[in-house]
Amino acid sequence: MSAVKLLGEPIAAAVKEAVAARAAALRGKRGIAPTLGLVASADESAQIYAKKIQKDAAALGIEVALSTLASTATTAHAVALVSALARRSEIHGILLQTPLPAGVDAAKVAEAIPASKDVDGASTASAGFAALGRAGGYFPATAASVLELVKASGVSVAGARALVLGRSAVVGRPAAFGLLSMDATVTVAHSRTRELADRVREAEILVVAIGKPAFVQEAWVHPGALVIDVGMHRISDAARAKELYDFDAARLAAIEAKGSALVGDCHPAVERVAGRFTPVPGGVGPLTSALLLRHVVAAAESSAP
Repeated sequence: MSAVKLLGEPIAAAVKEAVAARAAALRGKRGIAPTLGLVASADESAQIYAKKIQKDAAALGIEVALSTLASTATTAHAVALVSALARRSEIHGILLQTPLPAGVDAAKVAEAIPASKDVDGASTASAGFAALGRAGGYFPATAASVLELVKASGVSVAGARALVLGRSAVVGRPAAFGLLSMDATVTVAHSRTRELADRVREAEILVVAIGKPAFVQEAWVHPGALVIDVGMHRISDAARAKELYDFDAARLAAIEAKGSALVGDCHPAVERVAGRFTPVPGGVGPLTSALLLRHVVAAAESSAP
């Protein structure tokens, strides 16, 4: 079987084009500049991501107000900062870029974000909207990317057996709720699920967000299934790479020349049995920023008189 690759970049490009048009309409017709309030730590990696968000947003006509938390910041300080951003009418969406400083409880800070501005679905209010299938909140960007890929796959979701492997608040649980809203019959599995391989094998739609490299094996997957692999792990051990890619000599040679490879939560051989699958990299990753910014524009549209 030759599986069809579901590439995130073409979908992201279409999303960005639509977002840019909506942002331009807000500016031109209502005089509103869609704006994201971004809260990040002073950590170098967090600042690199913040700059990427700023660049992506600027390309679509969206402004970003960056607030940087010092390494000594406390939860109280971060809550006060987010609360102040929430009161500003010109700020339409708020994003907490994790990891936050060690002294900051991200879950408590997220509760200070109103659902209408919680563009990355970080609060319990947003989780409630997702669980109940109601408008008014936003899915976390990674979970939203999973659902966007499912929609773009061409697979009939209504009535399909779907399994989400992983129960995190940012991917597994919201993705399961989203699939349920699309009329799939949904199971959520995790590290303590009994007879896990058998449960996976039943799924016509499989979302894998377990956080373990090459965890799902080829023999586990239902032939022809739609497989969305959320994981991303770097493999640099030559023996491990050979074990993972012994079925593909050309790819193994390329990996050996490079010295490392990125692998998802599924074993690479899963593509031999899947009907449609997201490659790693190139699947879920390219969509997350585009959908986050779509949420910002949607929040700005909702705030407009």
